[in-house]
This record gives sequence, C-alpha cells and structure tokens, in this order.
Amino acid sequence: MYKNSIQVRNVYKNYHKKENILNGINLTVKIGEIYALIGASGCGKTTLLNCMMGMYKIDSGKIEIFNQNVEFKKTSKLANSIGFMSQQISFVSQLTIQETLEYFGNLHFITRKALKERILSISELLELPSLKTFVGNLSNSEKRRVSFAATIIHIPKLLILDEPTVGLDLEFGNKIWNFFNEQTSKNNLTILITTHCMNEVAKADCCGFMMNGKLIVEEKPNILLEKFNVETLYEVYYLLCLNSNQYQFICEENDDNALKLECRNTEFYTKFRLSIIKGIIVKDFHRFKRSFTEIFLIFMTMFVLSWLHITLLGQYPDDIKLGIINHENFNCKNETVPNECGNLHFSCSFLGQINGVKKIFYESNQKAFQDFKKSRISSLMIINENFTNSLINKTFGAHDIEVFLDYSKYHFAIHLKIKIFLTLRDYLLNLTKHCEITDYFMNPYKIEEFLSVKSELDFNFSIPYAPNAIILYSTIAIMTCSVLAIIQCRKCGDWNRSLLNGVQITEIVAAIVFQYLIFAFIISMEAIFCLTYIFKIEFFGNVWLAFILIYIYTINAFLFGFNLSLILDDITSAGYLTMCLFSSLNYISGVIWPFESISKIISPFCYIFPSTFSCIALRGIVFKGFAESYTATFIPRGVTTFFPNIIAIRIQETALDTLWGNEFNEFPKLKYLEIIETKLTTISSRLFEKLPYIGFISFSQNLIKYTGYDLFAPVDITKLQELYFNNNICINSGASSQSGIVSVITQLRQQCLRHCATGNIQETICELKDEIEMLIDQMRRIVNDRNDQDERIARLEAELAMRDAKMNL
Repeated sequence: MYKNSIQVRNVYKNYHKKENILNGINLTVKIGEIYALIGASGCGKTTLLNCMMGMYKIDSGKIEIFNQNVEFKKTSKLANSIGFMSQQISFVSQLTIQETLEYFGNLHFITRKALKERILSISELLELPSLKTFVGNLSNSEKRRVSFAATIIHIPKLLILDEPTVGLDLEFGNKIWNFFNEQTSKNNLTILITTHCMNEVAKADCCGFMMNGKLIVEEKPNILLEKFNVETLYEVYYLLCLNSNQYQFICEENDDNALKLECRNTEFYTKFRLSIIKGIIVKDFHRFKRSFTEIFLIFMTMFVLSWLHITLLGQYPDDIKLGIINHENFNCKNETVPNECGNLHFSCSFLGQINGVKKIFYESNQKAFQDFKKSRISSLMIINENFTNSLINKTFGAHDIEVFLDYSKYHFAIHLKIKIFLTLRDYLLNLTKHCEITDYFMNPYKIEEFLSVKSELDFNFSIPYAPNAIILYSTIAIMTCSVLAIIQCRKCGDWNRSLLNGVQITEIVAAIVFQYLIFAFIISMEAIFCLTYIFKIEFFGNVWLAFILIYIYTINAFLFGFNLSLILDDITSAGYLTMCLFSSLNYISGVIWPFESISKIISPFCYIFPSTFSCIALRGIVFKGFAESYTATFIPRGVTTFFPNIIAIRIQETALDTLWGNEFNEFPKLKYLEIIETKLTTISSRLFEKLPYIGFISFSQNLIKYTGYDLFAPVDITKLQELYFNNNICINSGASSQSGIVSVITQLRQQCLRHCATGNIQETICELKDEIEMLIDQMRRIVNDRNDQDERIARLEAELAMRDAKMNL
C-alpha cells in the first residue's frame, strides 16, 4: 500500500558540467490529487518532468513513481500507468487523427472495439475535428488537443502534463479542468501539470513553486493565501521571490486517498512483441503512402541515373575534326583510288578509308599548326612525300605518317589514335593481297577475346562500368530513403513519444529493418532491370546470383545509412554527407576508374568500403560468368561489412572487421571461405603425394608458366585479379587455347573440391586422367606453335637484312 504517486528526493541534474538545472529538489505528489508546478521559464520544470519519464539521466538523488525507482531509458514497465504530454506535439504529419489515436491505442493492447469507442468519446470531449483530417493540416490548438487525446487514450493512473492548456481558449481550458476534477474524484487519477497561469494553480489540490532548480514552497493554494495574508497567488509568488530562503511548507498528509491495490497493469510487458512491431509498420506504411511523391522520386533515381549513364557516358565522339597535310598528293580530297599495288598514290586510298571523322585538308604547314593550336581541329596528320615508295619497298617507317594529338581532350585523342592505327592496319593487310607481301609482316600479332571481354573499337565505354554504377546508384537510393525518413522521425519526436508509451528500442529497429528489407528488394530488382533493359547487358553468369549480391549489398548500405541517421541531427548535414559519400565512392570503389591504380598509400582504405569488392564480384558475374574460386573469393569479402554494421555504429569496428577479412591472414575470416581454402590446400598435398605419373606435375608447372594460374594453390586475390582483369589481351598464337585451358581448369577445380569432400583421391585421379593428357597435348601444341612462330620471324628478319644489304650496295 502506498499513498504517493511521485516522490523526488534530493535530485541534482546539470548539462555539460555547468550550473545545476536541478539543485537538490524534493517533491511529493499524492495519489488522487492535482499538483501544479509553477516557476519562471528556465527554472527546471520541463527538465524535472523529463527526468521523471527517464528521458534524462539524473546526476544524483532518487525518483520513484508508484514506489518503483525510475531509471534512465527504462520506464517501459510503467508506461501503461502513465500518460505524458510534452510541449512538443511529436506526431507524424502524414497521419490522420484516427490513425494517430489508433497507433497509440494499439501500443497499449486495447481491443479494436474498445479503442473505437474511446476514440469517439474522447473526440467528442475534446471537440476534435473530423477524424479523417491529417494532423499536418491542424492548427496548433487542435494539435495540442490531439496530443492530449493520445495521452489519455489508454486511461492511465498518472498524468504528467507540461503546460497542457497553452494555446487553448479560456472556455476549453475550463472544460479540461472540469475533466481533471471529475477523473480525480471518480477514478482516483493523479495529475502533475506545469503552468504559468495562477488561475490554474488556484484550482489545484497542491502547488509547488520552483526557483533556480529548487522547490521553495509546496503547499495547498488556499493555505498559502492564509499564511501570506494576501488575496492572489501572484502576490504569494512575488513574496516568495523576495524571500525564497525563508519559506518551506509541505502539504499535509492525508491517508484518505492511499492506494491499497497496485495500479492496473503497472508492470508493462518487456518482451519482444510482434504486435507492437506490426503497429509501427502500419503507421509507417500510412506515412509512406502519403509521401508517395518523395518515395517515387527516390525509386526513380535508379532509372534516371542509369539512363543518363548509358546516354551521356562512354559514347565515342562523332565528327572529330582531323586536319590533313598530304605532301604526296595535295589533290586527293575527293579521289577514290583502288587498293592495287600499281597505284601511284597509296596515301589517297588510305585517307579514303578513314571514316567517322571530318577531314580538313591543308596545303600549308603553318596554317595547319595555327588552327591546331587554336583548337579549330582536334588533331593533325602529316603524310610525307615518300609514303607510297616506302610501302612498295617495304621500308615503311615512323616518319612516313606523323600524327599530332590534342591530349587536352583525352578521350578524343585516344579514340582517334586507335582509329588511325586500326585503319592503317586494315589498309596494309588489304594491300598485301595485291603486292605479294606476307600477312605476318603487316600483322605480327593476334588479338583474341578473353572470356567474354570484347576489344572492339566501337565498344561502349559505359558498359564495362555499368555494374559498378548500379552498385553506386543502389547505395544512393537506399541511403537517401533511409537517412531522410529516419531523421524526420527523430526530429518530429515520434520515436520519443513511442518510447514513452512503452515501445522498446529493439522493436523500433526491428520494424525499420523489416520495412527497408522490402525497399532493398525493390531497389535490387530495379538494378537487375536496369542492367538487362537499359544497359542491355547479356549476363554470362547467374542472374539470381547477381540479384543476391546486390540485395545483400543494398541491405548493408541501408544499415550504414541507418547508422548515419542516428549520428546526424538534421537533414542538411545528412544531405551534405550523402553527396560527399557519393563522390568518394566514385573514386575509391573503382566505379569510374580501377582502384588498383590508386596510390599505394590510399589503396588499403579502399577495402573499408563494401562497395569495392561488391563491384568486382558483380562485374565478374555479369561479364565473366560464375566461377567457384572467383565467387568464393570476392562475394563473401564484398559483403563482409554487412555483419559489423548490425552490431555497432562505430565505423572503426566496421573498417577493422573488413580489413581482417581482406588483408591479414592471421585474423579470422568467414567460416565457409576458410573451409574452401583448407580443402584446396589439402587436395594439393594429397594429389602430389599419390599421383602415379610425372606428366601431371609437368603440366601444372607449364600451366603456371603460360597462364599464371596454379590449379592447386589456395584462393589468392592478387593472382585472380591478374588473371581475370590484367590478362584480357593475350598476344600470342595460342590465345584461344589458353582461354580453353582456363575454362577446363575451372571445371577441374570444381571436381577436385567435390571429391576432396569425400576423400576419394584415387577416383579423382582416374576421372581427371583424360582431361590432364588432353591439356598436356594442348600445352605442347602451344609451345610448338610458338617455336614455329619464332622460326618464321627469324627467317623474315634474315630476308629483310639481306634486302637492306642489297639496297645499300
């Protein structure tokens, strides 16, 4: 049995180690009374109420509500017995009045029928507008009425109200006080209010005057008037201010209202409750539904940025102005000369094959160089007068054609350089058909496609970087959505009010994570759609594997945005930081340029960002297909930072955990990746112990020599990067055989891993024997082809040397 609803004993509170806001305050609120707390602005009234609700942590002292000690951020067990109304409205403006009241009613597990009846009765009592009116469209007075309705919706035993009648008209204020008196007399309701109005203080059962963080007087209003022998409480307050240290009155104790039974449901639920999570999700669904324009624009970001990427980036320029000085023949502007060995001017036929540029002919070197310096032309080509003779005599040299490129327009210069080079190569190859010149002399090398990577001149530069761009656009879409929405909820006070009504932090986080798992799914589907239909990329790997990678990475980006929204306090700072992150990811994660080319000092920090390895993994799945060793290396490491983001907000832990998985072998890695590496190492040693023939060892050594790939080596990021990214162009006659070897090697490794799991090494050797012998034959043919090629080159060099000697004679 207890008779006091609230007991405050010797409480101290300060901010940032400055002067105390609460300076040893003592306060007692009895059961069933209306207690009015009055004081000047800044004396600590609101701070005291926040400490009672566990929102602020006191420095010393003790606060009890219903004989239960109030702890910092641990008032959920009393939430069903307390109704707290702060000065801040703390509502979501996109919800209607009915949806708002239903949300707070569901937090206290009120049945649907009872909740509907309470909403109707309270709306009639408080003269609320139509229940379908949006909270954002209400006046300040109407918002405060809705706030009071949400405070009493669950019929609490204690009301703590911070200036509840501010902004209300006098008539409605009197109606509220009639409600207070009725509830205290009938239902033994206890009410603690703060106010600046002495007329309201006179209606209270007990009043307390605060000054400089102390309670100087606590007494019934009529007794104060008698003791000070004055007519109004304004005069009492004036006298107290003059002599604040001379008075200390305490309300007389009365046991009539002593509470013999504990208040209904004072012990609130503290377990993880799915119904609460459902209520939060429904509330946020209504909010997102009313913010359709903002959500639509965020989801359209992916499509718009992808369209801009494919439209504006990577396209090769048209109508490049190429200045030409042809010293061999000035009059071949419109002349078309067939490719015959007897032609007098090969330069005209060569110039006729250069397409896609705007050719401007000059007769004077001075005029041409003048226009080149003034950027009237993008490049300048000079053909010397001995061009045709050099080709006929096979003495073609570097000074027969001179090309000057303007590298201030780097992409123009590189494109034109490649175009002129390939046009000259094709022209010379075509010329050999008529002049009895060996093809090898004009084209001593052969460029082959490596796996799925193309090497065409007209290949769109934006396509290889499309997966990187999709990763970046997914980051921006999900982070913008999460950061802005969560900061908005924090700023409007929605979270704080929910916590004061018994909602736990874990329940709010669970509801948010569930919502953004759905958003991440939608954004990931958008990403696959953009890759397939906007970029028009043909997947060489599994589309669903790419979707899973993007989905996991998008969740990781959301968690990072969630952490930022808890650290930042305003939307402006979030916008600046998001733009900064967007720009940083462009460079650090290899979105625009490979991160392998970054400075060695900065490159270790690239591994902190999960987008780095996610870009590499997605690019491999899209363009190279699925390879077990490749994916096992990059996909787990690409999403490593997904896990520490769940655990903590500390970015240092995220960075350290990522570096553990990528740089330092002595630190723990992902479990399944470690198992794969262990099995591959085991099969390497066991196979080399039991192989009955030496040919396989020879094959393995030759394999390393010619492809740089060790079949039985553990997974190594550096070697895989060199193999899959740096060896795209193989300049040797066995390039096609080499790519075939790599594909068979991948199959061998998969079979080795499968049989290693069962420990049947002999079965592995028998099954691989035919493939091994075939690969040995292929390797021998490669070596023989290279030897034959070296012999042909030697013979050609000897013939050229003899011809040069004869010409000199």
